[in-house]
Amino acid sequence: YVYLVYAWGGYIFVLNMIAGHAGCLCATGHFTVNLQKSYSLFYVIGTAGAITLPIVKWKPLRDMEHLAAMIAFFGLHYFGILELFRLG
Repeated sequence: YVYLVYAWGGYIFVLNMIAGHAGCLCATGHFTVNLQKSYSLFYVIGTAGAITLPIVKWKPLRDMEHLAAMIAFFGLHYFGILELFRLG
């Protein structure tokens, strides 16, 4: 993701495809804690890396194009909390 930000402007397409895939997995009942961990690492490290590019700056946290990825991030954490209470 960070490489795509630096090399190609279409990184938002890839970001939203991965977010959409994670969302579809949750919607079809295939949520796992490993999905939450892997997407969270992808989103946090990728967003932090994207912010370091001077042209992009704070766009990953402000623009509507990145909203699907942010919704998927918080949605996976919501499902993670539900799973924690269900198992606990």
